[in-house]
Amino acid sequence: MTLVQFRKAFAIADDNSIDLTNVDDTMLFGYGLASFKSTPTTLSTVAKVIRHQALQLNGEWDAQALVDVTNIARRKFTIVD
Repeated sequence: MTLVQFRKAFAIADDNSIDLTNVDDTMLFGYGLASFKSTPTTLSTVAKVIRHQALQLNGEWDAQALVDVTNIARRKFTIVD
């Protein structure tokens, strides 16, 4: 995943008018584990992961969590859309 693709996924995650509840993100469960293999995925799936990992209950973004997701996504996610 490139930085440009991550920015697009973040823009989706940051837009509250976009409903991601029907997006299946199960293929990315465990993505932070060393044994997780690189996998093809979509921007909307990554956006759902970003929301789950980095959006705080007060509506603000956790900067460190975003950095963590970015670093892992760069190596382990291949965008197919």
